[in-house]
Amino acid sequence: MPVEHYVQYHNRERFGPASEELVIHTSKPVDRLPGHVVWLVLGEGRPRRYFLGKVFVVDQIGPLPGGDTSDDAFTYYARGTEGRFFRPPILLSDQPWFPAFLRSQANFSLGLRRVVRPPVVAALQALAAEHGCIVPSARLY
Repeated sequence: MPVEHYVQYHNRERFGPASEELVIHTSKPVDRLPGHVVWLVLGEGRPRRYFLGKVFVVDQIGPLPGGDTSDDAFTYYARGTEGRFFRPPILLSDQPWFPAFLRSQANFSLGLRRVVRPPVVAALQALAAEHGCIVPSARLY
């Protein structure tokens, strides 16, 4: 089974700075994530600018204590031990492929989603590598 890549969006104005831990919170089911890669995209400002905040291989999932599905709370977490928090985050908005990717992700309005276009995965991996992070090989569980 091939490694899958997922993207999660984090709105800095709404939720504050992203945690430096290799973790995301979501209301989407996470049972398929172990062994796969999650990319966290940060958004801020007007006009909106997008950044790559972190990437990691998921090795732990579960429900958040007290999690629910309201607008301000999340139900699940996905965590990893292999990956990287980018300091400073990597600007994505100026990448030539990013506008089409943003549209393919419905402007990140649908929460955690699989990245289905191999060229986008390759572009993300290349950006991470330029900043000293080789996306780790995923372990399939």
